[in-house]
Amino acid sequence: ICISNATIEARRTSMPAEVPEILSYVETFASQVALEPSGAVLSQSQRWNSKWRFDGGEWLATRFPPRQTLQDRLMNWGEIKCAESELEGLNALYWNTGGQHWLNNSGWNTSQQCCSWHGVVCESGAGHTGAVTRLALTHNNLTGDIGLDFAASTALQASLTILKLGNNRIRSLPENIGLLANLLVLDVSSNSGSLNLPQSIGNTSLVYLHIGNGTMHPPFEGTRLVTVPDSLTALENLTVLDLSYNSLSGPLDPGVFNLPNLEVIDFSLGRLEIAFPENGFTSLKKLRHFDLDYNDVYDLPDNLNEAANLLFFSVSATPGVFHGQLPESIGQLTKLKYLSVTGNYNMQGPIPVSVWNISSLEYMDISYNYNNAKGTWPET
Repeated sequence: ICISNATIEARRTSMPAEVPEILSYVETFASQVALEPSGAVLSQSQRWNSKWRFDGGEWLATRFPPRQTLQDRLMNWGEIKCAESELEGLNALYWNTGGQHWLNNSGWNTSQQCCSWHGVVCESGAGHTGAVTRLALTHNNLTGDIGLDFAASTALQASLTILKLGNNRIRSLPENIGLLANLLVLDVSSNSGSLNLPQSIGNTSLVYLHIGNGTMHPPFEGTRLVTVPDSLTALENLTVLDLSYNSLSGPLDPGVFNLPNLEVIDFSLGRLEIAFPENGFTSLKKLRHFDLDYNDVYDLPDNLNEAANLLFFSVSATPGVFHGQLPESIGQLTKLKYLSVTGNYNMQGPIPVSVWNISSLEYMDISYNYNNAKGTWPET
């Protein structure tokens, strides 16, 4: 089915009563099933190294393709129904976040089946009592607190796996968000105000968590995550952890670095005190992207080489707060493409000679390390 928006709008009034609802469903599927990019927003001056940056949108589209095609869903049109509990949870979200002022609230607060509402994706036969599996309302002027009633929906607790509410004005996450035990993806990046990540987040099944601000330079106008709960260490399936560009402070629980499935860690501009567990990088064998820019970073563990799949490594622009030196084992990272440790005033030397053995490197920046960070060129 290929129908332009103009054609839909021109003919909608002359259609049979049920057809506009189906077309709304088609439009929702087309716009929401492809999860939009949610990676870091780069300034013009930073685009030169964007090819090494993690693209959250691409990662999500690859890892979470729709279980059903549009044809399957239209064939099941009469069978996919929202549970009463789902309607209660969705309506609570609508009223708590000023749904009447959303940029697109098509279908919401009407008698239409909720599977046709803007941003709502339903799937049948997924082994759950509810129908709503994905909710994507990014860039839609949601304003306020999500409220407890949303996560209290027993049907949503069973069915919801993807929740994308980035680029809105959401002020807080519900304390009971942990009731959404099957939640795999949570993106509340680039929202206004300060957010506390509830302790109950550790009761979810998250593999992707993005609460980054999404802007490169201050003043920051998006999400301002205030605290990082130690319950993050319970998310054993977590693969992407992006808390970048926040106003965090204080120590980070070292147990985060023991999560065995992490592929992406981005704490850039997080202003955290970061220390590693005694076993260093032993648990991070799947890690590909590691960004600790603008944090208070203590000595890097000697066994950095155990993160053998690293492609991107950056501990940069941390004036006076990188206390240590690059471990010699960095030369064993045979897949590393991007290395940046620039701007570390207290970085100690020497720069390991082994760095020059990394034949996979495409970009390296070790500039502006003013004190004792020294090194020599290899004989070859």
